[in-house]
Amino acid sequence: IQPPGMLQQQQNDGGAHAQAQLTPGVLYAAGGAAGHDKKRSKKASHPYQCSICLECFNRPARVREHLMSKHNVGERIPCPRCSETFVRKENLRKHMARAHNEKPT
Repeated sequence: IQPPGMLQQQQNDGGAHAQAQLTPGVLYAAGGAAGHDKKRSKKASHPYQCSICLECFNRPARVREHLMSKHNVGERIPCPRCSETFVRKENLRKHMARAHNEKPT
């Protein structure tokens, strides 16, 4: 364990040392620094987060779609011919064509 804010060194396959900035006060398992950097870079490019499961997304609309499809939060679009519901209008259109043989309008 190193003091908070210190850089932790990890040896890679070639024997060279790579450095990664770790969050102060957090304990990491061996090999965790590389994963930590990937998580930090993904979080930077995916700043919108689901409030339920904490999955990150690159756009607010993706969070809304995720909430509706994975957590059943928000209004879904019902099929007028059966009990299926959809997050996106495009998915309803595809369903209508496949399940009910209706041409898209």
